[in-house]
Amino acid sequence: METLGRVCSHCKYFLGWDSFNLNKKGLNGRKSICRSCTQDAAKLLLQYRREKDPESIKLRNRKKGLKSNYDLDLSSYNLMSDSQHGKCAICKKKPKKHLFVDHCHTTGEIRGLLCQHCNTLLGMAFDDITVLGSAINYLNKHCGREGVS
Repeated sequence: METLGRVCSHCKYFLGWDSFNLNKKGLNGRKSICRSCTQDAAKLLLQYRREKDPESIKLRNRKKGLKSNYDLDLSSYNLMSDSQHGKCAICKKKPKKHLFVDHCHTTGEIRGLLCQHCNTLLGMAFDDITVLGSAINYLNKHCGREGVS
């Protein structure tokens, strides 16, 4: 007769099979530790790593973000940053933290690296050249200069 679950080897509670992650080598194809205990152990491990080496956690998260969001590895990002001399492609200033990957939301094509302010500027204007041109004309008008044609 097949059992309805198993005892978690960590918390010692009897739980249904759906409380255990899959594992080909485990009893009934499941792990011996329940999902809840697995999550608790993962949280403790992450906390330990954050305390011991916080920079490695930041680097790991940066790599994962670049890969998942832009299909870009860290070495390619660093090459782009070096080609821009570590400066924003728009304002030419060095950022306090890091440069953000600017990309076209329609095609997904990476255009360059921007500081947070310039990246936000383009995002708020929805990458619309007409809106940005109007903003330039507005600033020129209120700064006593003639508009851009």
